[in-house]
Amino acid sequence: MAGPIDIYDLVRFANEAAGCVHHLLLKVTQAEYPNWNETKSAIVHDEMTRRRDQLIESFRSQMLPQTCPHAHHAEIVGEFQDYPLGDVFYEGGDHPVLDIWVASTKYGSHWIVLGVADSEEDFWRQVAENEDLISLGPIPPARQVRVHFLNRAGEF
Repeated sequence: MAGPIDIYDLVRFANEAAGCVHHLLLKVTQAEYPNWNETKSAIVHDEMTRRRDQLIESFRSQMLPQTCPHAHHAEIVGEFQDYPLGDVFYEGGDHPVLDIWVASTKYGSHWIVLGVADSEEDFWRQVAENEDLISLGPIPPARQVRVHFLNRAGEF
């Protein structure tokens, strides 16, 4: 049985002509499913993807215009399927603005490690203390990204 898993998607919204960029960190939970059943696995994954895409579009069409008048192209620029650094990710609820640290991993730039920390040095210290994160092969440097954090765990 494949258990439920929290997935964090880092989404970039950009309007190159206007020179504006915004980021969304969306937390979704993929439901458990029998991993021996390919049909059920595909159904769960497709439903999660469909719902995630709906939430991204809702953010772009309803929430983002409240702070920026321009049209934006959305692109998922990173995904994290583990436990991020920082209590804020486990408190429940949304955070209008959150500064996070993001680093690519040995699996490619789409696969990231993320967390909150006081500095990049503090971020790397916390990563070094976490065997699961070290096993992902995070690659310095990390970059700080200001995000809107939507916690949608349990909606899928």
